[in-house]
Amino acid sequence: MLALATISFCALPVWGNPGNAPSSDSQSKDEDRLIVAEYREVRRTTRPDDDPISSSNAIVNVIQAGDSSRSAAEKCIAALPLQRMKVEHRRAAEAILNEYSLFRQMPTLELAVHHETYRFFASHPDVAVSIWRAMEISKFQMWQTGPTEYEADTGDGSVGAIEVLWHDPSEIVILCRGVYGSPLLIKPIAAKALIHLHTEYAQDDDGTPKIVHKASLFATFPSNAVETAAKLISPISNMVIDRNFREISVFLHMMWLAMSRQPGWVEHMAGQLDGVLEIRKEQLLTCTAKVFVAERRRKEQGPLQVRAQSPGQSRETKANAADPSKPSLSRTTPPAAPPVMMK
Repeated sequence: MLALATISFCALPVWGNPGNAPSSDSQSKDEDRLIVAEYREVRRTTRPDDDPISSSNAIVNVIQAGDSSRSAAEKCIAALPLQRMKVEHRRAAEAILNEYSLFRQMPTLELAVHHETYRFFASHPDVAVSIWRAMEISKFQMWQTGPTEYEADTGDGSVGAIEVLWHDPSEIVILCRGVYGSPLLIKPIAAKALIHLHTEYAQDDDGTPKIVHKASLFATFPSNAVETAAKLISPISNMVIDRNFREISVFLHMMWLAMSRQPGWVEHMAGQLDGVLEIRKEQLLTCTAKVFVAERRRKEQGPLQVRAQSPGQSRETKANAADPSKPSLSRTTPPAAPPVMMK
């Protein structure tokens, strides 16, 4: 269904501000200019890091396996920020929850990625899709049609629309409406899906930025016959959903490495972007500059200074640090989602 294709980027939409959470830029324009100037000077006087990129098997750490049980579905429904949504958005979400046919809680994944990198592709998933096309790894197309709306075409007969129902720095809820087409089908199949993403921002003891994210999907179909067929192939579709969620996580990690180690490659990709607003190219380069400089500063400071300057460490984190049985992650305050910049 369209939702299965959409999950390859659905982990990232934080478009606009449809909820009640405020949006704000994390850096002023003057700070952006200073960072870009430093980035250009560093690139002019130093050679790029030639460290090999780690293998994909070591990129993503599975904290918890995927689950399709009824108990997991109940917990995921309870975790949805329904009461914080606008009335019309809550009704749209509840319409799917009241009659969903398929449910999948994707694996909880931990990966190293700079928070600015994560936030950028969260705000602009169409840029990620355009990079995939430039890299010739996908024919997927995606267009921004409004502050919180997108349209998508997978290139294999599936098309649809995506709307953000809620977002704040840690939670995103999107609604997908689409039609799945295939040469094997007599006629296209309509489907709807509700997807909820939860993200925690963290850093390791040496200051390496990390995120832990998980997502759940609820899908509904227009007829009993289609629903029955979907349930029969659910073991396969669940594998596809989990794999796509992992692959988008790997993509985020690789883009962080590219921004911090090979920014010239990102600049090259920016020049090949299509199907996005022209301003997105400049925004991608600005994000790259921030990440490149931040990573250089982190390495120069060393782990002790990074830990000393880490903001927002909670009491629970400090308690966990004293308990060797618990993972050593320093939780940080999640960054505010930036507003969408429309021309």
